[in-house]
Amino acid sequence: MENLYLLLYSCIHLDLFNASLPSSFFSIDSNTTGSANPMLVSLKDKRVGIVSETGHRDYKTEMIKNLTGRDEIASRNLYSNYIQTFSISTKFIVLTNHIPTFTFNDEALWRRIVVLHFNNKFVNKTNKKPGEKSADPPLRTILEKV
Repeated sequence: MENLYLLLYSCIHLDLFNASLPSSFFSIDSNTTGSANPMLVSLKDKRVGIVSETGHRDYKTEMIKNLTGRDEIASRNLYSNYIQTFSISTKFIVLTNHIPTFTFNDEALWRRIVVLHFNNKFVNKTNKKPGEKSADPPLRTILEKV
């Protein structure tokens, strides 16, 4: 398990291996061949793609299937005429408080998704419920004590 944490940490903190993607990444329309999409081009040769909070947008099921199915994708950077064709081998990590909704739910979609539940919650209150832990004080408060 320690090796997994080390691998994940190195992938996230070394820009050679990761790509930070906007929260709308899985909500945009599917790639049309040769269209300008710098987000797709940024995934070339990346091992990890990190998407933060999704808001209330539906994820496009066909986009997820295209990106995780190892299909060849053709795209280009903005203002470039050079169309790149490549296979994406990126594993996506979506950091969110709620499981997103999808345009279409089927078994093939859920075979591609692993949900990790973290039951602990960090709160700033004295009457804690089960699974709640005391939150650390703000960094400014900690530094003032030093």
